[in-house]
Amino acid sequence: MKTRNIILIGLFATALFTTLITGCKKDKKEEPLPQENIIPERFYVEIPDAINSATNPQNKKEDEIQGGDVYKHIRNFIHIGDEAAKTMRDLLIAFRKLNIYGVKTVTFKANEDGRMKKIEITEKQNYEGTTWQYKMIVTDESSKENAIHFYWNIKSIKGIAFLHFYNINQNIEKRFTNTMYKIEYNEDAKGNYQKEMTVSLTNLPEEKSDGTFDKNYVKSLKMFVGKKDNMVEIYGNSHHPTVRFIDTANVWAGGRNYAFVARCNDALNIAVAEVGLPPLTAEETGNELLKKYSVYKIFSDEIHSIGIKDQTVIDSFLKNTKPPGYFMGGKGFVSSGDSIPSTNKTEYLELKDLSKLSPFKPKDVAELVIKF
Repeated sequence: MKTRNIILIGLFATALFTTLITGCKKDKKEEPLPQENIIPERFYVEIPDAINSATNPQNKKEDEIQGGDVYKHIRNFIHIGDEAAKTMRDLLIAFRKLNIYGVKTVTFKANEDGRMKKIEITEKQNYEGTTWQYKMIVTDESSKENAIHFYWNIKSIKGIAFLHFYNINQNIEKRFTNTMYKIEYNEDAKGNYQKEMTVSLTNLPEEKSDGTFDKNYVKSLKMFVGKKDNMVEIYGNSHHPTVRFIDTANVWAGGRNYAFVARCNDALNIAVAEVGLPPLTAEETGNELLKKYSVYKIFSDEIHSIGIKDQTVIDSFLKNTKPPGYFMGGKGFVSSGDSIPSTNKTEYLELKDLSKLSPFKPKDVAELVIKF
């Protein structure tokens, strides 16, 4: 379950930065400049690295996952969503270098694939019943295929971005041909957060860069992140069509989700999380879903189904399966259940109530579709 694929795509944003500020020409005469750049300065909610890491935990056996591994993997899956969000953030940093102050069209030759791209910005565009201040479309000029659609408001920053990276850089590995991102960001929320984002990804490839296939790969992911002061709250699901746990011969029909909720103290870089392992047919949400498909229950059921009797083996599988999991910056997952870390114990206890957070419906994430 590696994040190399998503990081590879994310790195493109940095390369595009140079392309945009050095290789552009304007197709239309600019209007007199108003007072502010209309490209948002912010479009990202930072996730503490206590619960967010590119490091891929290695299972003791290739297809076999033990209890504590589930919590270790959650940092990896959250990181996939985080990298997608950073990609859009970095693209907007690049677009701001164009000093766009109003409606315009810009073309540039991409260094990565040598193809001409076009940026078109228009005003007062409707999407899903909402009229947005601006809309940006980035297209590949040769194929006329869409690469980015971005709707946003600039006063109180709010927007929705759709990204198809293969149509920006057609030299990227073809296994990403159908991969899509959707990033929603809001600083105008009237709820519990000062800023929030929802990250969705679809059609991540099963094939790895070396041509082999990852049996535990993430096909789709949807994740919410909200921040208020030092508190960061996260909930979401990653979908794994061919995941295996203890009974490695058993592939659940349609696969399973990793459904997760987490609360983080950004200042202390600590987090508490709970994970469930529901099938995509699960209709439950919230605490009911997390309890019915808890790591402990799913692992216990699989131990029973394959007839493991050796208590030492059973204990090794069930170690660190009781919720919640505790995370610490620089270390990642450190313990679970009643084993609360002694350092910052009071603050961990403050984070421990996860009852108001709910993952998405597993089937909705498994069948997620993103399109322009």
